[in-house]
Amino acid sequence: RVVIPIGAGVGSAIGLLRTDMSTERSRTSVMPASLGGLPAMVGIFEELTEAGLADLDAARDSVSIHPAVDMRYLGQAHELTIPAPDGPLDGSWLAELEDRFGARYGVVYGSVHGGAVELVSFRVRVVQPVSQPDVADAESGLAGDAHVGDRPAWSPDDGGYLSTPVYERSLLRTGDRVSGPAIIEERDATVIIPRRWHVTVEPG
Repeated sequence: RVVIPIGAGVGSAIGLLRTDMSTERSRTSVMPASLGGLPAMVGIFEELTEAGLADLDAARDSVSIHPAVDMRYLGQAHELTIPAPDGPLDGSWLAELEDRFGARYGVVYGSVHGGAVELVSFRVRVVQPVSQPDVADAESGLAGDAHVGDRPAWSPDDGGYLSTPVYERSLLRTGDRVSGPAIIEERDATVIIPRRWHVTVEPG
């Protein structure tokens, strides 16, 4: 079973157009997970956020901001990246961050280590949503017979050229069925349907 999406010939370009703009900034600054480090954390996150906004040339109210911290237990050499809690950076924020780290550590390593926690790197991902073009609507909604003619096409099964029906994809409607050999054309791709294969147009 093969799925042939609309815009198969330009799938990567469509994906690029539909993907939100994003950038990630990070800084390594090793410090204990303690209340005394909160002012420094606030400054680092703010600086990284401003740098991300500059990367996207975006206003703060037009983006979503996702801070995270690389954390480890004191004395270890490997970190886990933990999404930071929402809200102001205070004692409750730090406690929740440590709880998240402990829970994630247990999932990854299968045990609870305990002990002092160290913050290693700070990260901020800034995401700017983009408008989402409805590609399906651009290709559908036209009525009429999709069979637009015939032309000679090489058939490996027959060892020669056959007069092969040609269909215009934008004229195919939900529930239509095309049996091979056949050719389905659209603006950016040509689909070859071999003998003994069948195509059914599905919703969406």
